[in-house]
Amino acid sequence: LYQRALAIAERAYGPESVQVAGALNNCAYFEEHSGARDEALRLYERSLELKERALGPDDPSVAATYGNLGVVYTRGGELARAVKAFERALAIIDTQHKRPDRDVANALHNLAAARGRLGEHGEALRLYERALEVRETLYGAGHIEVAVTQRNIGVCHLELGALAEARRWLERALMTYELALGPDHEYLAGPLVALARVAEREGDIGEALASARRGYALRPTDAAAFALARALWSSGQEQEARELAAKARVGLVAEGPPGARELAALDEWLAARDEPRSR
Repeated sequence: LYQRALAIAERAYGPESVQVAGALNNCAYFEEHSGARDEALRLYERSLELKERALGPDDPSVAATYGNLGVVYTRGGELARAVKAFERALAIIDTQHKRPDRDVANALHNLAAARGRLGEHGEALRLYERALEVRETLYGAGHIEVAVTQRNIGVCHLELGALAEARRWLERALMTYELALGPDHEYLAGPLVALARVAEREGDIGEALASARRGYALRPTDAAAFALARALWSSGQEQEARELAAKARVGLVAEGPPGARELAALDEWLAARDEPRSR
């Protein structure tokens, strides 16, 4: 269907038209979500070339395509290229919006996430703090989009070793989610799993185990399984911890580049417990 629309646009408007650029973007989106990453990149890059030529380098549509490219780069583990694409998208969006805007907050989040995955947690924190200010202005303090940002700020503090600040922000995120969605929504798993990591590093294994169990029950992700495995090990339940860690490892291997950092951390954890694993 998208290829047909592209062919129609090329015949009706010409192969260099902005309409063709839009059709190429749609084709790229389809290829991306079909797993054809290289073809998606080729189509997005061609769309970007046409848009910049037809609309100028600072058009909002150009920013959107840079954002799409950043997502594809991120999923492929090309984080440095993702950062460059997200930085360009944010620079364009910033020039277009002089007041708080949803697109600004989303662009900040994309760039912060890529920076964080590169281990640049201080820079990620700065970007998330700016995004929080925008989202609180737009939505109010009790909105779930605000909770997402609060949670990410908490994780940045955790990665930087600021455990008290991490706990403060993660508890705020958890409260915001609970008030907006109730105590049993799967979105609560994110701050709960991070709080389990905080408690473990503080030496409160009881809290770590309770938070990790609750988070894993709400959303049994590989990250939640790893957090629960660590808490179980610290509480002396080593066999269950090994089994859960092995299960998480299978999922992270299957995830590919997006799970690479978590997989490396899990393998290091297993190696420290004399549990050999091969990739």
